[in-house]
Amino acid sequence: SRGERESQNVLSALKNAKKVLLLDDPFCVLEKSMAAKLITEIRDAARTRGIAVVLASSDLEQIFLGCDRAAVIANGEIKQTGTPQEIYETPESRIVAQITGRNNLFAARRLTSSKAEIPEFHTIDGGHRLFAQRIERGALGALNQNVTLAIRPEYISISFGASFPEDNLLKARIRNIQFLGGTTLVDLDAEGLPLTALVPRVVGLNPGDEC
Repeated sequence: SRGERESQNVLSALKNAKKVLLLDDPFCVLEKSMAAKLITEIRDAARTRGIAVVLASSDLEQIFLGCDRAAVIANGEIKQTGTPQEIYETPESRIVAQITGRNNLFAARRLTSSKAEIPEFHTIDGGHRLFAQRIERGALGALNQNVTLAIRPEYISISFGASFPEDNLLKARIRNIQFLGGTTLVDLDAEGLPLTALVPRVVGLNPGDEC
C-alpha cells in the first residue's frame, strides 16, 4: 500500500540520517495507529543515535506524540515556541489558540487592576463575570480595551441543579449535541455567550435542556 511505502521511505531516511532528519508531513497517508507506531520508532531511534528530527505537520496529535519542542507558524512567521503542552495550555495569541485545536474564544474586558492576584473579566457577549488563571501583567491588556479569552472545550464541565451566581458558574441552554466516538461535543448558549464543551459521554442530555 502507499502507506507502507511511505513508512519504509521514512525509516530509510532515518537510517541514513547523520545529524538531522527533516520530515515534511510524512504521515499524512497513514492511518492513525500506523502513524503513531512510526512516530514512536523515530523518537526512540533519534534519541539513541543523537539525531535531531524536525517534523512539519498540521496534525496536533502527531506533534504531541513526537515532539519535545514545537513552533507554531502562521502567515509565514513563528508565533510561539515551547513544549507542545505549554503551547496548547497557554497560547499567547488568538491565532495560536485557533491553530492548536478546539477553543472557545470570546471578547471580554478586565475589571481588576493589574496588581490583582486573580484577574476578573466581564464578557462582551452575555455580560458574565469570569475569573481567569494568573497571567503576566504585560499580557493582561488595557482596562479600557477588549481582550480575547480562551477556554478549551474539555475545561468546561456541565452540571444540573446548581445555584447561581457562583464564580465561573454560568447558566446555559444546550443547543446541539455531536457524538464524536470517544468524546461528545455539546454546544451551549450561556445567555448570549456561545460555548462548546467536550465531554467523555452524554447521559440524559437533550437540546433545549438548561444546565
